[in-house]
Amino acid sequence: MIEVRRFYIVTLSAVLPQLAVVYVYSAAPPMFIVLILLWNLAPFVIAIILFAAGARAASWGWLIAVALWGCWEVVTVVSSERSTAALGFMWAPVWSLTLVGPLGAGIGILRAKRQGNSISS
Repeated sequence: MIEVRRFYIVTLSAVLPQLAVVYVYSAAPPMFIVLILLWNLAPFVIAIILFAAGARAASWGWLIAVALWGCWEVVTVVSSERSTAALGFMWAPVWSLTLVGPLGAGIGILRAKRQGNSISS
């Protein structure tokens, strides 16, 4: 039960920086803001699905990789002076879902196997 609580607390902490999308696109129509926010939260939903399915090592690896990538993306977009920087919020989930997340999940599985832990609950 403690691991479940810890996972959801870490997930919530990882999702908070993604709320910068609302700040960056504050002049956009509200429906666009909601949709782009949901798009940026999609990689975190995959981590929750993996965790709920019992793939603990994969879910932790996915979550950590996607959270680090998301934080880096938020910092670079918010601190950029370029007018096209906000497009990063549209492309970050693509990279998270196709490269960063699966790579993190793979590392999580390899780490669990190396330590002799079960890769699922």
